[in-house]
Amino acid sequence: MEKQQRVTDVVDRVAMHLDADYLVYGAGAMGMAFVDALLKEKPVKVVMVDRHSQPGGHWNDAYPYVRLHQPSRWYGVNSRILERTDDELELASRSEILAYYEAVMDNMISSGSVQFFPMCSAGDVRSHTFHSLVEPSKTYEVHARAKVVDATYMSVEVPSISDPRQAGRFKVDEGVELVPLNDLTKCGYARQRYVVIGAGKTGMDAVLWLLRNSVDPDRIHWVMPRDSWIVKREVFRISDFLNVVDVMGALDASTSSKTIEEYCLGLEKSGYLTRLDENVQPSQYKCATVSDDEIQQLRRIEHIIRLGRVSHLKKDRIELQKGVVEMAEGALYVDCSTDALATRPSVPVYQGGHITLQSVAVCQQVFSAALLGFVETIDGSDDEKNGLCRPVPHPDVPEDMARCEMQTQLNYMAWTKNAKIAKWIKQSRLWGILKPETAMSWRQTLTFMMKNVHNLSKLKTAEADQLANLTRLAKFGGS
Repeated sequence: MEKQQRVTDVVDRVAMHLDADYLVYGAGAMGMAFVDALLKEKPVKVVMVDRHSQPGGHWNDAYPYVRLHQPSRWYGVNSRILERTDDELELASRSEILAYYEAVMDNMISSGSVQFFPMCSAGDVRSHTFHSLVEPSKTYEVHARAKVVDATYMSVEVPSISDPRQAGRFKVDEGVELVPLNDLTKCGYARQRYVVIGAGKTGMDAVLWLLRNSVDPDRIHWVMPRDSWIVKREVFRISDFLNVVDVMGALDASTSSKTIEEYCLGLEKSGYLTRLDENVQPSQYKCATVSDDEIQQLRRIEHIIRLGRVSHLKKDRIELQKGVVEMAEGALYVDCSTDALATRPSVPVYQGGHITLQSVAVCQQVFSAALLGFVETIDGSDDEKNGLCRPVPHPDVPEDMARCEMQTQLNYMAWTKNAKIAKWIKQSRLWGILKPETAMSWRQTLTFMMKNVHNLSKLKTAEADQLANLTRLAKFGGS
């Protein structure tokens, strides 16, 4: 009996073999966009693996009231629209996005091209072997010929899965009530004070949620280690683009600014960027996007704490890098301090049998992943493909803006020189968000050109002038 048990244990641990051409780790936004683009061009077999119980990646962990901060019409995968209306600034909710990715995955599976393994993981994203997170005897091994795609490299981390105490961001005394912003909807009863920790997009969303739910602005305290340059969402309303953005002003800023500060101020003046307080020079830029109405709401908060990052939450005070703030006991602290999209080191995308998905256009991970899926299907060596798709790490500070814009422009110039890629971009529903001006109607373009006849010489050399100045700003940091 004992011998039979040992044999059974060995049999249970034998890996199940799977035949596939691609093994994709991560069924989030980037993984789904990559596979969708890949399947459109090649009749391949794909195994997709994800730690979550359903596709959608970080959207599974996101707070219930989160919405896209850029338009639905340019998010998701190329083969299926996400938007439900004609509103150019429609923002899908978390539940809509998860339902969308479930439908996309269902179509992929029913096509016979994809096998999906939820609640599974691998110790090494270069490995052909992965295992179940719920059944210890379940291990899977994909054929060695399969290319391995790492769609988790960008490592999106939301507050609900990153406790600041365990991550070492700050200390919290016993008796201090700290919750991730996911749990704001479960707070149970009203508090006299709400302290939002973090000034990124999640912090903005937490403040906006409190205001939408009739919390008096005077009860809200906002710990803001760094002010941000913010993209105005209205620039993505293409039908009104020329009324929102001073295109020539933005062009002047990108071609003639001597410093990063001058560049950002020029983009602010031209209607592309905004900030919370005109008297504070932002030291953060992470592509956060808000509407004019939301900015006005955020400006209602007067208790803004600009003393650096939190180091210690105590019952009666907050200790920060640059000082201490007294706080009455009983406050609810809302953690929004996670760096959801940290700047990751760039690595070559195509490396033999391994593909590492990264952004190749500033702050456009989904479009980038789809493009990488298409480029994988065209002829060319890894070196040639990597030359077309140089990574653009997520920005963190204003100085990164020039570097990211410069590399994005260099990539774009390479794409337009490749006939296949240029054609694919024109047909991609994900493209418009990167260059809204290219999505204008012919009437808008004609109107713009007629109004700027006197600027034709400047427009002819704009791309080269812009690239030259961005290169200088990126190299010297605007000094």
